[in-house]
Amino acid sequence: MRELIRKLFADIFQCDPAEVADSSSPETVPGWDSFGHLALVDALQSEFRVRFEVEDISRMESVAHIEQILRLRGAGP
Repeated sequence: MRELIRKLFADIFQCDPAEVADSSSPETVPGWDSFGHLALVDALQSEFRVRFEVEDISRMESVAHIEQILRLRGAGP
């Protein structure tokens, strides 16, 4: 799951997947603004076939948080 999240990140924010860390956040990723966040949410929902609650979307403050939320919503092992 983590590798797929990094790939989506790299596609959306035009960066090397190897540069995406668990601690990557809007403060450390250029382009992770409100529009980038919405694009990321859409890509995650499509790829993992989940629907996020508004609270989930607002808690997506890092790659690690995103992975936790995806697991909470039933994505992955």
